[in-house]
Amino acid sequence: MNRILKAFNRVSSLISAVLLFIMMILILADVVGRYLFNNPIPGTIDFTRVFMAAVIFLGLSYTEECRGHIRATAFISRLPKKVIFCMDVFASLVGLTLFTVITWQGWIIFFESWSSGEYYPGIIQVPIYPARLLVCLGCILVCLQFIANIIMSVLGKTEEVLSPH
Repeated sequence: MNRILKAFNRVSSLISAVLLFIMMILILADVVGRYLFNNPIPGTIDFTRVFMAAVIFLGLSYTEECRGHIRATAFISRLPKKVIFCMDVFASLVGLTLFTVITWQGWIIFFESWSSGEYYPGIIQVPIYPARLLVCLGCILVCLQFIANIIMSVLGKTEEVLSPH
Protein backbone atom coordinates (compact mmCIF):
# COMPACT_ATOMS: atom_id res chain seq x y z
CA MET A 1 0.00 0.00 0.00
CA ASN A 2 2.79 2.39 0.92
CA ARG A 3 4.58 1.78 -2.41
CA ILE A 4 1.41 2.58 -4.33
CA LEU A 5 0.93 5.81 -2.39
CA LYS A 6 4.56 6.76 -3.02
CA ALA A 7 4.07 6.12 -6.74
CA PHE A 8 0.97 8.35 -6.78
CA ASN A 9 2.90 11.02 -4.86
CA ARG A 10 5.68 10.91 -7.46
CA VAL A 11 3.20 11.18 -10.34
CA SER A 12 1.32 14.07 -8.72
CA SER A 13 4.54 15.94 -7.98
CA LEU A 14 5.68 15.32 -11.57
CA ILE A 15 2.41 16.73 -12.91
CA SER A 16 2.88 19.69 -10.57
CA ALA A 17 6.40 20.26 -11.87
CA VAL A 18 5.30 19.99 -15.51
CA LEU A 19 2.49 22.49 -14.94
CA LEU A 20 4.94 24.84 -13.22
CA PHE A 21 7.33 24.52 -16.18
CA ILE A 22 4.49 25.27 -18.62
CA MET A 23 3.56 28.32 -16.54
CA MET A 24 7.17 29.48 -16.59
CA ILE A 25 7.46 29.13 -20.38
CA LEU A 26 4.07 30.79 -20.92
CA ILE A 27 4.94 33.76 -18.71
CA LEU A 28 8.37 34.10 -20.31
CA ALA A 29 6.84 34.06 -23.80
CA ASP A 30 4.21 36.58 -22.67
CA VAL A 31 6.85 38.96 -21.29
CA VAL A 32 9.04 38.64 -24.40
CA GLY A 33 6.01 39.15 -26.64
CA ARG A 34 4.84 42.13 -24.66
CA TYR A 35 8.13 44.00 -24.42
CA LEU A 36 9.86 43.05 -27.68
CA PHE A 37 6.95 42.77 -30.09
CA ASN A 38 4.20 44.70 -28.25
CA ASN A 39 2.06 41.58 -28.63
CA PRO A 40 1.36 39.68 -25.37
CA ILE A 41 -0.08 36.17 -25.36
CA PRO A 42 -3.82 36.34 -24.69
CA GLY A 43 -5.05 34.37 -21.68
CA THR A 44 -1.67 34.06 -19.95
CA ILE A 45 -2.97 35.39 -16.65
CA ASP A 46 -6.03 33.12 -16.77
CA PHE A 47 -3.99 30.00 -17.56
CA THR A 48 -1.57 30.90 -14.78
CA ARG A 49 -4.41 31.31 -12.29
CA VAL A 50 -5.83 27.91 -13.19
CA PHE A 51 -2.45 26.14 -13.10
CA MET A 52 -1.30 27.73 -9.83
CA ALA A 53 -3.87 25.99 -7.62
CA ALA A 54 -3.12 22.64 -9.23
CA VAL A 55 0.65 23.16 -8.88
CA ILE A 56 0.34 23.85 -5.16
CA PHE A 57 -2.10 21.09 -4.21
CA LEU A 58 -0.50 18.36 -6.33
CA GLY A 59 2.82 18.90 -4.60
CA LEU A 60 1.50 18.71 -1.04
CA SER A 61 1.38 14.92 -0.70
CA TYR A 62 4.99 14.38 -1.76
CA THR A 63 6.09 17.17 0.58
CA GLU A 64 4.22 15.52 3.44
CA GLU A 65 5.73 12.15 2.56
CA CYS A 66 9.21 13.69 2.86
CA ARG A 67 8.14 15.60 5.98
CA GLY A 68 9.09 18.76 4.17
CA HIS A 69 6.43 20.95 5.73
CA ILE A 70 7.41 23.44 8.39
CA ARG A 71 8.45 21.88 11.70
CA ALA A 72 9.99 23.41 14.78
CA THR A 73 12.83 20.88 14.90
CA ALA A 74 14.98 22.98 17.23
CA PHE A 75 12.21 22.78 19.82
CA ILE A 76 10.92 19.30 19.04
CA SER A 77 14.31 17.57 19.08
CA ARG A 78 14.71 18.38 22.79
CA LEU A 79 11.49 16.69 23.82
CA PRO A 80 11.12 13.07 24.96
CA LYS A 81 10.35 10.55 22.23
CA LYS A 82 6.85 9.86 23.60
CA VAL A 83 5.97 13.56 23.39
CA ILE A 84 7.36 13.77 19.85
CA PHE A 85 5.28 10.72 18.91
CA CYS A 86 2.13 12.28 20.38
CA MET A 87 2.80 15.60 18.66
CA ASP A 88 3.40 13.91 15.29
CA VAL A 89 0.22 11.85 15.52
CA PHE A 90 -1.79 14.88 16.71
CA ALA A 91 -0.42 17.05 13.87
CA SER A 92 -1.25 14.34 11.34
CA LEU A 93 -4.78 13.99 12.74
CA VAL A 94 -5.31 17.76 12.54
CA GLY A 95 -3.95 17.79 8.99
CA LEU A 96 -6.12 14.85 8.04
CA THR A 97 -9.21 16.56 9.45
CA LEU A 98 -8.44 19.84 7.70
CA PHE A 99 -7.74 18.26 4.31
CA THR A 100 -10.77 15.98 4.60
CA VAL A 101 -12.96 19.08 4.91
CA ILE A 102 -11.11 20.79 2.05
CA THR A 103 -11.57 17.67 -0.10
CA TRP A 104 -15.25 17.40 0.73
CA GLN A 105 -15.93 21.06 -0.07
CA GLY A 106 -13.60 20.90 -3.07
CA TRP A 107 -15.64 18.12 -4.64
CA ILE A 108 -18.81 20.15 -4.21
CA ILE A 109 -17.17 23.16 -5.87
CA PHE A 110 -15.69 20.96 -8.63
CA PHE A 111 -19.06 19.41 -9.51
CA GLU A 112 -20.72 22.84 -9.59
CA SER A 113 -17.92 24.16 -11.80
CA TRP A 114 -18.04 21.13 -14.08
CA SER A 115 -21.83 21.07 -14.46
CA SER A 116 -21.96 24.79 -15.25
CA GLY A 117 -18.93 24.68 -17.56
CA GLU A 118 -17.21 27.38 -15.51
CA TYR A 119 -14.43 29.26 -17.27
CA TYR A 120 -12.53 32.53 -17.07
CA PRO A 121 -14.16 34.91 -19.55
CA GLY A 122 -11.86 36.61 -22.01
CA ILE A 123 -10.40 36.26 -25.47
CA ILE A 124 -9.58 32.65 -24.65
CA GLN A 125 -12.12 30.90 -22.45
CA VAL A 126 -10.02 28.92 -19.99
CA PRO A 127 -12.02 26.17 -18.22
CA ILE A 128 -11.62 26.18 -14.45
CA TYR A 129 -13.00 22.75 -13.55
CA PRO A 130 -9.91 20.71 -14.60
CA ALA A 131 -7.80 22.59 -12.06
CA ARG A 132 -10.51 22.17 -9.43
CA LEU A 133 -10.38 18.41 -10.08
CA LEU A 134 -6.59 18.38 -9.68
CA VAL A 135 -6.94 20.27 -6.39
CA CYS A 136 -9.36 17.61 -5.11
CA LEU A 137 -7.09 14.78 -6.22
CA GLY A 138 -4.12 16.48 -4.52
CA CYS A 139 -6.13 16.79 -1.31
CA ILE A 140 -7.10 13.11 -1.44
CA LEU A 141 -3.43 12.16 -1.77
CA VAL A 142 -2.53 14.39 1.19
CA CYS A 143 -5.24 12.71 3.28
CA LEU A 144 -3.92 9.27 2.33
CA GLN A 145 -0.39 10.39 3.20
CA PHE A 146 -1.53 11.62 6.63
CA ILE A 147 -3.19 8.25 7.23
CA ALA A 148 0.00 6.46 6.17
CA ASN A 149 2.06 8.70 8.49
CA ILE A 150 -0.24 7.93 11.43
CA ILE A 151 -0.08 4.19 10.75
CA MET A 152 3.71 4.24 10.43
CA SER A 153 4.04 6.25 13.64
CA VAL A 154 1.77 3.89 15.56
CA LEU A 155 3.68 0.88 14.23
CA GLY A 156 6.92 2.50 15.36
CA LYS A 157 8.31 2.92 11.86
CA THR A 158 8.92 6.66 12.05
CA GLU A 159 12.27 6.26 10.25
CA GLU A 160 10.31 5.21 7.15
CA VAL A 161 7.99 8.18 7.54
CA LEU A 162 10.84 10.65 7.94
CA SER A 163 12.97 9.34 5.07
CA PRO A 164 12.15 10.90 1.69
CA HIS A 165 12.72 7.71 -0.34
